[in-house]
Formats: sequence, C-alpha cells, structure tokens
Amino acid sequence: MRQLILIPLLLFIALSGQAREFEGSQLEKITTVNGVPWSIVHLDDNTLLVALRNGNLLLVDTVKNTQSKVAGVPKVYASGQGG
Repeated sequence: MRQLILIPLLLFIALSGQAREFEGSQLEKITTVNGVPWSIVHLDDNTLLVALRNGNLLLVDTVKNTQSKVAGVPKVYASGQGG
C-alpha cells in the first residue's frame, strides 16, 4: 500500500519542479505542466496521462518532452479541494 501512495507523490513532486532527495533516491524533473497535476498514469515507459485540476487531460511524452491536450474531455467545476 505504501508504494501505491509513494509513487504518485514522487511524480507530483517531480512534475511540480520541486525535485529533491527522498529517502536516498534522487528525483529527476521529467516535464513541466501548466496547471496543477491532479492524477498521473503511466501508459508505458515514455508516456504519461496527466489530469489537471482544471479538467484538462494531457498526453505527455517524457522522451521528446512534448505534451498534447486530449480532446473530448467533459468540463469540470473546480473549487476548493474538489475538482
């Protein structure tokens, strides 16, 4: 269970540009997103699907350092801690 919580936390820190050592591991900044990452899923070794708090969904290629916005995502109402 700890690993399931730790992995998204480490990815959030890396994506938010706050790379630092964590229990002997070195984090590496892999990309920068314009917004607040709300959920991150690895599709394969080089591709992430990143849901932002504002409702945008990004397909991120970590090798080419490119991002593309996924179309057809429903609008969200983001307020406070909800999203």
